Amino acid sequence: RQNGYSDIDEVLYAILEKSGKITIIPKAQYAQPNCRQLNISVKETGIFHIIIDNGTVNDHGLSTVGLTRAQLSHKLTKRGTRAEDVYLMMISDSGEERIITKKEAS
Repeated sequence: RQNGYSDIDEVLYAILEKSGKITIIPKAQYAQPNCRQLNISVKETGIFHIIIDNGTVNDHGLSTVGLTRAQLSHKLTKRGTRAEDVYLMMISDSGEERIITKKEAS
């Protein structure tokens, strides 16, 4: 049941791992379909990279997402904040941005 299967007839294999956990391989007709099987196109988001940590700009994070300090400054100005006022800023490989200001964090 912890693996999402309450009927043993839905299970093809139940493997007891060395860790004591059980891995369940369901029968094909009971397995959850994936996006490819459903012909759904999804965008990879990758991971989030830290751009600003407690007001300090992370140059490695900037270069990883392909931004310069000038571009970062422009982004922050558009949002009405400065790097010094940011508790955490992250940008994903797909360009999604998340900013938490020090005011919000407190």
